[in-house]
Amino acid sequence: MKKRKIIKKIKNYFKKHKKWFFYSLGGIFILGIITSVVLIINKKEYLVENQEINQSTDNFYKLSEKDVFPEINSRDYYDLIEIKNNKAVISEKMISFFISDVIKKLGVSYGDIKFNYLYKSEQSVIVEFIWIDKDQKLYKNYHLKINDTI
Repeated sequence: MKKRKIIKKIKNYFKKHKKWFFYSLGGIFILGIITSVVLIINKKEYLVENQEINQSTDNFYKLSEKDVFPEINSRDYYDLIEIKNNKAVISEKMISFFISDVIKKLGVSYGDIKFNYLYKSEQSVIVEFIWIDKDQKLYKNYHLKINDTI
């Protein structure tokens, strides 16, 4: 009996205040939607800002060939020229020294370095270097050449 009276009181209360009840529910629903929209917009703006920052930092760290590979002075290698049959030639020893010297003088201390060399003649050699780091790859060719005149 008491339960029925309580239920009846609640029903009567809702009948009298029906408008206010629905207004309250509608207000809470609208506030929930507005809050969701604001959060989504802020998150998108945050993501766009982060992408712009990442792109600018990616461009900032791009290195050029001059940043990585050293300038070479030919005078450093005169002592390594060998004479065969009265002719100056580039020896394996000179190429080995040249490659190790370039690697020592690199402008960066990270990344991988690959190299190759090609004899065009006894007096002309092309030494190729490739520096690789993450997304970046830089190439540099050095042409070692000895003139016939001694």
